[in-house]
Amino acid sequence: MSATRCRRASVWLAAAVTAVGSFAVGASAQSARSEAAATIVGLQAFRQSSTVALDGGLRQATLVNLNPAINAWFVLTVSELKTGRTSAYHLENADPRRQLRLHAAGGGSIEIVADSGATRCLDLSLAAQAALERARRSNLAFAPLCDGRLYLRNPVRGKRTELEATSEFLRDHVWGGEPNRLFVAETQGLAAGRALDLACGQGRHALWLAERGWRVTGVDFSDVAIGQARRAAAERGLDVDFV
Repeated sequence: MSATRCRRASVWLAAAVTAVGSFAVGASAQSARSEAAATIVGLQAFRQSSTVALDGGLRQATLVNLNPAINAWFVLTVSELKTGRTSAYHLENADPRRQLRLHAAGGGSIEIVADSGATRCLDLSLAAQAALERARRSNLAFAPLCDGRLYLRNPVRGKRTELEATSEFLRDHVWGGEPNRLFVAETQGLAAGRALDLACGQGRHALWLAERGWRVTGVDFSDVAIGQARRAAAERGLDVDFV
């Protein structure tokens, strides 16, 4: 997965934390089930949630495990009952073998539960909640909490110039472009040997390997593409068997 796609994935998952939009379900579904807004969190069929009162009932914390089988993605919401203000945080469990749970004592906290016992991890008292806000403002995609045992996942906005976007498109989709970056990443550390490039097209990958000492055979059903690949090999002084 490219860095751009990773950033897009981070934006989508972090947006799920604050999604509050609803969708129409038709007149026949106007029942108690459709009264609550349908959110990305709400659509997680296997989610589990727990809620505790904080600060003598002035605030409330809810921790949602989006998929207990994976045990990695959590949404923490902290609500001020008097004002109705709610803050939401997307948490990542660094070790899914450990469980997370809310604990009301001492102003409220998230505990990490392992075989060795429970450890108070994230303080949810009003004064200590500033740590979460500092992590949110860190501009890190994954801001560490509890000495790296938890991470706060933040939206990350990717930036590409027009030239970068065009180059990426040509590299991945247009014949005759540069080798696919994933192909390069997987093969550049390998010792040269023999390679068979099926559906080689104009031979961009076969030619890239040949330049690095590989003995390559390129195969394609298109006579036009094979002709172009042969001409490219001749122009670059490479010995590639295109058939």
